[in-house]
Amino acid sequence: MYRRVWIGILLAVVLLFQASWGQAQIYVPKIGETLQYKVIVKSVIHGADQSVSVVSRETYRNRDAVRIRSQMTTVGMVQSLYSYSEFEEALLDADGLYPLWIKRKIHEKGSVETEEVTFDYHRGIAVRVVTENDGPAERTEIKLPGHVYHGLSLQYYLRKKATDPRPGKLYFYSNGKIKEVTYKASSGKGTLTLESGTFSDYIQLMSDDITVVIADNTEKYPLIIRKMAKFGKVEARLVSVSR
Repeated sequence: MYRRVWIGILLAVVLLFQASWGQAQIYVPKIGETLQYKVIVKSVIHGADQSVSVVSRETYRNRDAVRIRSQMTTVGMVQSLYSYSEFEEALLDADGLYPLWIKRKIHEKGSVETEEVTFDYHRGIAVRVVTENDGPAERTEIKLPGHVYHGLSLQYYLRKKATDPRPGKLYFYSNGKIKEVTYKASSGKGTLTLESGTFSDYIQLMSDDITVVIADNTEKYPLIIRKMAKFGKVEARLVSVSR
């Protein structure tokens, strides 16, 4: 009898631990969250300011989706040498955080380019429409190998995956092309000091295209994002968080 009681208690403890551990893994974008970044060019130059916001939760083509908005504008020396601004909105699947639709508008040295991509995973096709300076639209179809991620959606997807130490693979979309990339996770070493605070616990998720340093806490804020931009390799550093 006592043996059955102890086995029952042990099973209850194990199930409770598994339940709490599973809840700790769940990341859901919070409506109203805005992350402000200072974009550093060539490791030292404050080249741009960027904000990334979770705007709303809505239904898109019968799918539960989250609308994300990002704005970036060059400042200072970089602005005078290379005027650039970018506005993007994306609808992400609320569960998988992969893009269902994205639209980007880029102002670069007096020209304007608009890119709109609709992802139809059921048909395995993405439709991309690009216009330059209000000229004729160029429409192309892109075969989808599966769910894909891009620069903006990848930040949110990796916040969800940050607690999984295993290497992973995903399909990365950028400028009309898709390629398979591998990323790996590692625990941060040393103290990381930013304008948004000092962090001793963080996780690095690295691929060939992008590196995201994520705070190892409940919110999983992306502290640093390293990637290539049109004006060179950049590092976005988190300045502040508002909700």
